Amino acid sequence: MGASLRRTFDRRRRAAAALVLGLSAISPTAIAQTFVPPPRSIADVTAVLDSDKPDPTKLGRYAAQADAQPPAGASGSTLAKFYRDRAVAASQVGRAEQWIAEQRAMWEARTDRMSAFVERLHQEDLSNDKRDHRQR
Repeated sequence: MGASLRRTFDRRRRAAAALVLGLSAISPTAIAQTFVPPPRSIADVTAVLDSDKPDPTKLGRYAAQADAQPPAGASGSTLAKFYRDRAVAASQVGRAEQWIAEQRAMWEARTDRMSAFVERLHQEDLSNDKRDHRQR
C-alpha cells in the first residue's frame, strides 16, 4: 500500500473512531431527560384520548362540505378541485369509502386536461423527430 493511500486510510479510520467515541460520550442523564415513558395503564391511555376532543363546529363544517353537490356546469380543473376538497372533508369525518370515490372522481375530472397534455407531448415528439430527420 502506498504512503499516500495509507495516510488517507488512517485519517478515515481516526475520523470514524472519533465519531463513534463522540456519540458514546452522551451522558445517560441527558438521555433520561429527553425520554418520556409510555402510559402505564389503560386509564392513562384513555386520559390522553379524552384530553383531545374533536371540535363539533369543524366536524359540522366538514360534514356539510363532504355532502355538498358539485357546482353546476363545472368541468376540468374546477371540478377536480371541488372533488379534492370534498375528499379532504370526507376524510376528516371518517368516510373512507367516500374519500376513495372522490379521489377517483377527481382524476376522472382531470383526464381531459391530462389527455391534452399527453397529446401536446406527442406532437412535440413528432416535430422533434421530423426536425432530427431533416438535419441528417
